[in-house]
Amino acid sequence: MAEEVVVKSMPLDDLADVVRKKFDTARDYRQETELVWSDAYDAYRATYPEEIQSSNELAESRGIFINLTRRQVQAASIRIISMLLDDGRIPFTVKPSRRPRFVPPEIQDMPDMRDQLFTRAVNMEDRIRDILDRTGYQDTLQDVVVEMCLFGTGITKAVTLKQRNFPVYKSVRTDEVMYDIESEIETETVPTASFVSCWNLFPAPEAKSFEDAEFVVQRSFMSSIELRDLGQRDQGFFADRIEEAIKQQSGKVSGEDNSEHPKRVEETGAYDRQKDFEVLEFWGRLDSEDIGEYLDLGPGEMSGMLDVVITVVGDKVIRIAENPFDGQMPYYACHWQRSPESLWGDGVWYSIRDIQSVINFSYAMMIEGKHLASIPMSVVDPGAFEAGEDTERVYPGRQFRTKPGVDVNTAFKPIVIPDVTNGLINLVQLLEQQSNLDTGLPPIGLGQDAPYQTKTATGMSLLNTNSNRLTASVVRSVSGMITNTVQAIYRWLMVDDEDPAIKGDFEGQCYGYQRFISDEIHNVQLLNFLQVAGQSPQLQGAFNFSELAKPLARAFHLDPNNLVKSEEELAMQSQSAQQAQVQQAQQAVQLEVQKEQGIAQIEIEKEKQLALLKEKASLGEDAREAEIKERSELIKQGNILRPSKIMSMSALLAEEEKAQFQQQQQMMQQQQAEAQQAQLQQLQMQEQMSQREAGAIREVADQMTKRTEQKQGKVDLVA
Repeated sequence: MAEEVVVKSMPLDDLADVVRKKFDTARDYRQETELVWSDAYDAYRATYPEEIQSSNELAESRGIFINLTRRQVQAASIRIISMLLDDGRIPFTVKPSRRPRFVPPEIQDMPDMRDQLFTRAVNMEDRIRDILDRTGYQDTLQDVVVEMCLFGTGITKAVTLKQRNFPVYKSVRTDEVMYDIESEIETETVPTASFVSCWNLFPAPEAKSFEDAEFVVQRSFMSSIELRDLGQRDQGFFADRIEEAIKQQSGKVSGEDNSEHPKRVEETGAYDRQKDFEVLEFWGRLDSEDIGEYLDLGPGEMSGMLDVVITVVGDKVIRIAENPFDGQMPYYACHWQRSPESLWGDGVWYSIRDIQSVINFSYAMMIEGKHLASIPMSVVDPGAFEAGEDTERVYPGRQFRTKPGVDVNTAFKPIVIPDVTNGLINLVQLLEQQSNLDTGLPPIGLGQDAPYQTKTATGMSLLNTNSNRLTASVVRSVSGMITNTVQAIYRWLMVDDEDPAIKGDFEGQCYGYQRFISDEIHNVQLLNFLQVAGQSPQLQGAFNFSELAKPLARAFHLDPNNLVKSEEELAMQSQSAQQAQVQQAQQAVQLEVQKEQGIAQIEIEKEKQLALLKEKASLGEDAREAEIKERSELIKQGNILRPSKIMSMSALLAEEEKAQFQQQQQMMQQQQAEAQQAQLQQLQMQEQMSQREAGAIREVADQMTKRTEQKQGKVDLVA
């Protein structure tokens, strides 16, 4: 009988050494990529890298850094998030597979089996949405997109199991038994999609994707409290080895490491680190003979390669388990610009790195030119001044001593340097335009303006549409990452969730990219329709253009609920417009009537004035005729009459003479008042002069009195 061969697995400490060697290999391989990330982070933080290029020397000496990188990264992240999220909802759907691989037994014989599958798919979608909302996946997605735009690659890990403990409020009246029951119920294990920084993920060398990677090592930094929390969870961690690692300070790091995120180095460089234990999580394949002893494997599984996950702190293995995702890596990536030969992509900074340097140099040159043109300078002839005269210090009111006979114009000669920096403005505008073209982010999409930007609505829409085409690949990449995340949560729910109402063969798919493409096609078609229908008078009366308001608002990424008026508001507006037209018509009629009445009143007044003038003229003529007849009779009787004023008998002339007399009286009264005022002022001046003369006389008398007293005092002193 053949003896049974006993396979002895590798010691755990040696297994930890294997993981650390793979980690060191992956870290050394990506050093060139880390240099690019470090420069991108420096540009994002508006700081110069350690190695300064010649184009940055002047800008650094002047302390000038135009933060073009941050502006473009923020604009790109906001744009992508707004394209993906549908009114704040994560754009995905869960539907039954077209050809289900299995059907739950309880619904196989139901006549409405297909409807039951659709109902369960809706339940599964609601369950996944509930998990994403409760775990803050939108914030995670925001972090992923920002890092993707800056460094070129954004990564999520799905799924990570986290204990979600809902708060239970305890008071003096709370029963202890009920408190324990509620505490037990309120604790829940939730599958979470977490953000993983590209700085903390180390795939195998030459890997083109996570599917292509032989292994992946995730690095994280924890405090001793967080390590002990890992040991208290029921996730296969070795609590005793964790305590041993903490006591021996195994895995504790200090100093700086270029492979760490620069922000961690900045924040902890001058202080003691709180999270100073380096934890490595290895995902990959190892020989089953080396690890079979630590896993629950059958006799037939003790040969070949095995997909495992191993967690290491320093030289201590604190967990070892089989890969629960059937050999699949739980990491999913999205890229700004995908490189087909590398897992890592290129970010916004990589596209505008030269423009960032040149624009800093351009602004520094502008400041330098303005500085030279604004500060006064002069040429001084030292031989024109007296010996020892300081010609270096110049200030307002300074006096220089020159030699006799020296012309001042030859001693001092000002120098004016012309300001020639205006030409740099065109260069700056050209650089900003080029950065927008390189990143695919036109100013119209950012709420900004640019000199090269078109001013028409159609032109702006075309510019926005073209930029969307440039970022379509980015949206597609992020949509693929969301799809993988949704499918990972779906697979976990299918295995570990006990709710039968969500079980079924479903497909989770993010429709953000499809919605983005369909929206762009719809927007272009909508604008073309408006342009054709708006230019044709025959078609304008055949369409209800008010129905196009909401889709037109959506085409420009505006909220139609707040922008487009409702039917009630339109009806009220139309009614108000009609009432305003009626009121305007009534007011016009009233104004016309009032105008006609005013004209009639004016005519009546004119007729009255004419009648009054005629009456006054007729009275004067009658008086003159009566005077003439009376004088004729007296002359016939032989009387000699003195001439009389016939003109005084005219009523009109009498009124005119009366008006002139009144005007003369008013002028005389005004002249008398002015004369009295002048006389009063003269009297006041005479009184003031008299007072001054009296004061002068008193002052002279006082002086004479003082002199007399002084003389009398001298006489007394002599006596």
